[in-house]
Amino acid sequence: MRFFKTNSHFYAVKTGTANIIDYESTIKSLLEQNSRKGFCQIVPAKTVGSTDQVAFAIEQSIGAFFSGENFSKKPGLEFLIRIYGTRQIENALKISGLKAGKQSVVLACAHTQKVGLEKILKTAEKILHFKEKKIFLGKNKKELMQLYGITAAEINTLKDLKNPLQQIIIEKNALVAFEK
Repeated sequence: MRFFKTNSHFYAVKTGTANIIDYESTIKSLLEQNSRKGFCQIVPAKTVGSTDQVAFAIEQSIGAFFSGENFSKKPGLEFLIRIYGTRQIENALKISGLKAGKQSVVLACAHTQKVGLEKILKTAEKILHFKEKKIFLGKNKKELMQLYGITAAEINTLKDLKNPLQQIIIEKNALVAFEK
């Protein structure tokens, strides 16, 4: 688990397994936890390049609500838009590919208060039948390149960086704010 603190929020990123009984009711239950103060959301681990990508998407989501530049009315949906770099919620859900059954996931939660974060995290874990487990994100390089439309040439351009794929994913996702 990785905890973060910004000026306005506490947030956590956890990896593990979730046993989703019914996809639609699970997402609905998570969205019911959303408020202006906090949210929890899950994404399949195979669609995430790094915890930095998740942290960046959380920060962008929170910032979008503070500045009034959010694309969604719910922070949890805004997070999906930001982590997948698309303004369309339907596209973000499609890219996610989350489905019923047991799967490796990343759980991302944020709240203005530490106690609030702990409460929504516990609720989300119960809804998801979540079991924390260390998962090394970004190991499926070819799948991530295809998912985010990244070419070998782009990666080669940034080959001096420690993790060029991770950086390109974050940059591509940041550009969603400038889409019209």
